[in-house]
Amino acid sequence: MVFIVSFGFVVFASADVIQPKNVIIMIGDGMGFNHVEAGSYYRFGRSKGQKYWELTTLAMQTYSLNNATGYDPQKAHVDFNYVKDTPTDSAAAATALSTGYKTQNEMIGELENGDALPHIMEDAEALGKATGVLTTVYFSHATPAGFIAHDHSRRSYEEIAIEMIWKSKVDLIIGAGHPWFDDDGKQVGGFAPNRFATSLNYDRVGGEKSWKNLLEGKPAADADGDGKPDAWTVLTTREEINKLTEEENPGRILGVLPVYSTLQQRRSGDEHAKPFEIPLNKTAPTMVELVSAALHILSQDPDGFVLMAEGGAIDWTSHKNQSGRMIEEQIDFDRAVEFVIEWIEKNSSWEETLLVVTADHECGYLTGIGSDPLMLPLTNRGAGVEPGMEWHSDKHTNQLVPLFLKGVGSDLITKVVVGVDEKYGAYVDNTAIAHSLRSLWESSLPPKLTFLVKPYLQQADKDRITILWETNIPSQAEVRYGEATFHAEQANLSQVSKDASLKTLHEMTLQNLKEETNYFYQVVATDENGSVMESEVLSFKTKVRDDSAYSFAVFSDTQTNPSVWGRIAQLAWAERPHFAVHTGDIVGNGNDKTQWVEHFLNPGHVLMSRIPIYIILGNHDKDAPLYYAYIANPAPEYYYTFTYGNAQFFLLDSCRDVSSGSEIHTWLDRALSQSRSVWKFVVHHHPPYTSDENDYGDTYKELSLLGDPDVQPLIPLYEKHNVDMVVFGHIHDYERTWPLRNNRIDHQNGVVYIQTGGCGGGLENYAPTRSWFTKKVHRDHHFCLINIHENQLMFQAIDRNWNLFDTFTMEK
Repeated sequence: MVFIVSFGFVVFASADVIQPKNVIIMIGDGMGFNHVEAGSYYRFGRSKGQKYWELTTLAMQTYSLNNATGYDPQKAHVDFNYVKDTPTDSAAAATALSTGYKTQNEMIGELENGDALPHIMEDAEALGKATGVLTTVYFSHATPAGFIAHDHSRRSYEEIAIEMIWKSKVDLIIGAGHPWFDDDGKQVGGFAPNRFATSLNYDRVGGEKSWKNLLEGKPAADADGDGKPDAWTVLTTREEINKLTEEENPGRILGVLPVYSTLQQRRSGDEHAKPFEIPLNKTAPTMVELVSAALHILSQDPDGFVLMAEGGAIDWTSHKNQSGRMIEEQIDFDRAVEFVIEWIEKNSSWEETLLVVTADHECGYLTGIGSDPLMLPLTNRGAGVEPGMEWHSDKHTNQLVPLFLKGVGSDLITKVVVGVDEKYGAYVDNTAIAHSLRSLWESSLPPKLTFLVKPYLQQADKDRITILWETNIPSQAEVRYGEATFHAEQANLSQVSKDASLKTLHEMTLQNLKEETNYFYQVVATDENGSVMESEVLSFKTKVRDDSAYSFAVFSDTQTNPSVWGRIAQLAWAERPHFAVHTGDIVGNGNDKTQWVEHFLNPGHVLMSRIPIYIILGNHDKDAPLYYAYIANPAPEYYYTFTYGNAQFFLLDSCRDVSSGSEIHTWLDRALSQSRSVWKFVVHHHPPYTSDENDYGDTYKELSLLGDPDVQPLIPLYEKHNVDMVVFGHIHDYERTWPLRNNRIDHQNGVVYIQTGGCGGGLENYAPTRSWFTKKVHRDHHFCLINIHENQLMFQAIDRNWNLFDTFTMEK
């Protein structure tokens, strides 16, 4: 028995369940129950005249993560304006339908935190199935994009189109968006000889260069799995689309229909005319023609196919409250659904094909005349006559939308009902479709290559930097990188470093870099089956010149609290430091891999993927093998030194013996004596000085040790070699000492000690009485930021609310 839990429901699939060979998902964008009713009244003169009413009928809730409360059926029928509150958009809705996960509005194929989500199209491709999307609006719009692409903004049309065309493995894409045509289907431009046209908008096809490459037949991704890139066959006319029904194995099909935005809704003429009163664009195909062509092509794959077909302009007409044109679009969609039902019954069967007909959301708040405060039904005025209806919004709503189902696997979706509405009956969540499909396919799906740990940086130098990451299954490694160039339209990734060995944990050092230079980089992983995964494009800066200004962040005790650490990592990145140091207790249990991945590495990704972080062991890290696996320090790794700008840093494991004559004590004495840097910092975990009374005694009773006796043998070395600052953690609060020497305050020659154990561990208490060495104490989660230029140093301590609570300067 396989089960998946999501948003309060469970999807069960028995081990012997029959998997659908073909899946057809048809989406009327913006189509509510009353849109369907309006189309039926006009076309048939009666309610529920469409053929899909013969299928299993449910309702579906559509809310996104922007709506914290979800859908409440009681409020929906008591408060007329309730469904207007914080509705989903098409991007979040398509993502839910395609991936099974809710996200924020505007986001395409990504979680709220920016993590990419796998689409059911990708699952289908992993099973060897053909895949395709078609729409009556431009193909890089939110719904078709939401079944293929991944982007934080649905408005990134050019980037989305590039991913769909040049990076995805989809076999068929059809939609509007032709840059040379207007919305009446009239040609308004083209390429002049030997140069690009400059007055046209190419963003919907991926930009001008993308369009030129398409027309020249440049190969794109490997869609058929033969290891070779596959070019698109680009079709741009109605006639070419219709001829597809005669083609055998034509390869990848990209239909860019001869209109800029949508097939009919934006054509000239009275926008509020009665249905079909304004002649239709004759050069634009109907949705039936699009579906017919797509089914003929995709069904040639013996493993089956997945098709998403969208009637996209039902939504567009509803935004503008165009009653006549809405009915036109609804009827066009209805006829396409009827064609699909007939195709299944003639060319396939309900025993091998699953049909899902639904909407991403309702748009326009369409009701009968005289509604508010009560929602009244539409008035049937007979076939060929616009029904009595009115609009109450020009935006989306959170109304339930219709869901029609038939075929193999449909019963699984009907079992995940999350509520019952007094008007529309039982309803499911919009994540149920993808989850149900996955539960059917799960036993046949190969492991999907993903980043277990996203790329992060270690050990930067003037000419090199080390990048680490981990994949869930063995993969080959490739890092694309390049120097950031002024005025470049895209990130320069022209250089490549590769490792052909198959493994999960990767460490790669980029060499021969330029000093104090910005670089872009992207990690590419390829598994043994040829599946390719790309990280987002990230950036770093090589080590600065010795006379340059620089800054660095200081962290400690990130253990066991990924939400606090993630917040602090974001705040620290907002300050744009050049690098960071970490004094230990990275995790709560150094032998727990989950803590390394989920409590430290991934929550800190926003920072650690862009700046190197230098880390040393704490007691909770347990000197575990995972430390040596995930952290790339110079041998022996439990002590080391590095320079940055005009400063030198000495990091050591204070859990080991550091007494006089020990390995670490001897090394530190020698390394400090050899240092010629202007500034010297020592980093370790345990406190030489602290007012804490949780670990080191009771100060009120004068029984405190005022520090860790095991590391206090290092104090003479700090004073002997004129160390400027010692940073440490272990105690989960903040404390800064006066400058100290010979166990006294010495403003001229003293060493400053900073206790900064506040990046996640449970907060602790400092003494109720003030210690003689204490300059500042503060109890909150925090980090430190140090800025240096030549002989000037500025120190800042910042809490998790981005409040500055301590600052001082030093000068040499």
